[in-house]
Amino acid sequence: MALFKRKKKIKDILNRKLINLTFLNIFLVLSGLLWIDYLGLINIKKSLYPTLSKIPPFGYLVPRRTEDPYLLNREERRKQEIAQKIEWEKIKGLEEKLKEKESQLLEKEQSLVELEKSLKNRETELDKKYKDKENYKDKISLQAKYITSMVPKEAVKRLEQMDDRLVIDIFRQIESDAQAEGKQSLVPYLLSLMDAEKAAVIQRKMTVVEEDIEEGGE
Repeated sequence: MALFKRKKKIKDILNRKLINLTFLNIFLVLSGLLWIDYLGLINIKKSLYPTLSKIPPFGYLVPRRTEDPYLLNREERRKQEIAQKIEWEKIKGLEEKLKEKESQLLEKEQSLVELEKSLKNRETELDKKYKDKENYKDKISLQAKYITSMVPKEAVKRLEQMDDRLVIDIFRQIESDAQAEGKQSLVPYLLSLMDAEKAAVIQRKMTVVEEDIEEGGE
């Protein structure tokens, strides 16, 4: 009888140890799963976590997740702020490019204004030169007619008081008018009445001018 009781006692002890070991293994496995889920390595059903966390042993071992009700709103607002910042940077970049383009256009406009002003000045200068030239031609034409209408000796006195260049231009106009009218030019006769030295200078200069004109025409 004593032996039977002793065997039964040993059997009970072994059963209790086995049960304890079984619960311990289950506890360790579940605890490990919960930790892995908490770390995000695996996904256990959301309903399992709150249920197990109410069991006293698991409630102490498994850290509770604190859910922030405003976390989603803050995250959405942060994304909006980032998007707005990116959009603002794009707008600033476009404004800088527009300012640069505007500056370039202003520089080109200023250059065009200066060019237009230069062209107008040049046109005015050319008009003045043309008018001066036309006025000079008209003056020479009138002087040529006046000289040919005068008494030759009086005409020579007047010519001798003029600049050599002016005398040459008048003589050339007299010759041109005589050729156009088919008449004899008075230039040789007027030269014969002039002072010999003055006449020689005029003839020499007229020859040089005619040679320059012929070379320019060629």
